[in-house]
Amino acid sequence: MRIYRNTGYIDSAKRRTKLMALGGFLLLIATFPVAFFMSSRSNNFIFITYIFLIIGFILFNRGMQGIGRWGNNARHMREDFALDNELKPLSDRYALADPLWSPGQQGHRSCARCIRAVCW
Repeated sequence: MRIYRNTGYIDSAKRRTKLMALGGFLLLIATFPVAFFMSSRSNNFIFITYIFLIIGFILFNRGMQGIGRWGNNARHMREDFALDNELKPLSDRYALADPLWSPGQQGHRSCARCIRAVCW
């Protein structure tokens, strides 16, 4: 079976999710100095800490979800590798385009990752 994989999209998704998780973690850490050291000056900093907490929580959780999805380790095989292993016995008459959709292409916008087995 021939496999066509958009490795550029996968690499950018990995990088983006790692940065999201790191940025969210740093925002969560940044709430402590703002809350403890600057809250004595004015109560407006409490509002800033809540914003840091909410945005940091969302970014960190989205990043960790993406790391789980795009990461490949011994405990959890990435979805496209698992599909490749299941379809490996097929002949070269079949091809797998995986993931077919990327953000720069036209097509169905709600489909973040489409997998199609194409018969030649």
